[in-house]
Amino acid sequence: MRIGIDVRKINDFGIGTYIQNLVKHLLEFDKQNQYFLFFHHRDIENFSYPKEQVVKLVNNSPKYSIREHFSLSHQAKKYDIQLFHEPHYTLPYFLECKKVVSIHDLIHLKFPQNLPAKKAYIYAKFMIGQAVKKSDKILAGSENTKNDVMEIFKTNQRKIEVIYYGVDEIFKPINDQNVLENFRNKYKLPDKYILYSGSVRKHKNLENALKAYAMLKDKSYDLVLAGVGLQNQKVLEPMLKELKITEKVKIIPFLDYAELALLYNSAAVLFFPTLYEGFGLPVLEAMACGIPVVSSNNSSIAEVSGDAAVLVYPANLKEMAEALEKVLAETSLRQRMISLGLERAKIFTWKKTAEKTLRIYQELLEN
Repeated sequence: MRIGIDVRKINDFGIGTYIQNLVKHLLEFDKQNQYFLFFHHRDIENFSYPKEQVVKLVNNSPKYSIREHFSLSHQAKKYDIQLFHEPHYTLPYFLECKKVVSIHDLIHLKFPQNLPAKKAYIYAKFMIGQAVKKSDKILAGSENTKNDVMEIFKTNQRKIEVIYYGVDEIFKPINDQNVLENFRNKYKLPDKYILYSGSVRKHKNLENALKAYAMLKDKSYDLVLAGVGLQNQKVLEPMLKELKITEKVKIIPFLDYAELALLYNSAAVLFFPTLYEGFGLPVLEAMACGIPVVSSNNSSIAEVSGDAAVLVYPANLKEMAEALEKVLAETSLRQRMISLGLERAKIFTWKKTAEKTLRIYQELLEN
């Protein structure tokens, strides 16, 4: 089979993790099919694959542009692609082969305020709708996302396949205290901290996370914000000052996977009070590192975390604060959550993701 995959977002936050791991694991066990990977020219030399398995092609079409629909469709036809997988909702409109699209979430439709303009919302809704309509199979990262797609676009459930994502093997317990101490010293982190992982986007619920932290009776644990970005330090300063927690909150820069694993391992608990997730990888990454998790009882979080996390209503500040205090104070609860979390994280592997995705490819091409 000649399989095309659009990898132009391979370095993007979130979706890049999916693309990198999917391609890596497909190539590890699929030695029969030939893969045509469509890169932006700036990334093409940064990723090395076996030449007998992979043809690397350049496509510099701007993402979310009209041009990408013409150019990717043209290249797919030129190279006789039999199946094209678009790992984002921007499925090329003019493809003539079998089509697979990954829909990770419907965040653009659920939280349009995250988008820069109303026309971006209109474009997103149109493109997701077209991808749902034109694709032969939709891959959803969770039952929650599948249900969202069915609800909004009235899609037949048989067209949607739920394929969970995996946890990178780099996320595991690290017991070398010297390594952890050196990491904390590098970023001037305290010995004990609560970790918040997420951006400043509305659906990440950072404002309520800060308010819940401010309600803690015992503030011996600082709050470390990851994913927020140093550029937002000044934006948050007025709120931190109002809540009287300026000295207790630390924002760190974006980290690579190796240091992110150290960040999890040094934390006392992950606090992830999101309003909406298509999957929720930080929950599983923390669990894989042996860190207890306090997260939300909405969207995909309960589905992914099972009984291995303390789940709270993310609009209830008192409930969130009490959950954090309980996890930090009760040793038996912490140990139970750590044990359950480690076992839960083992269920989700990128190898399984790739195997199930390949099975979809094969089923489509055989029919």
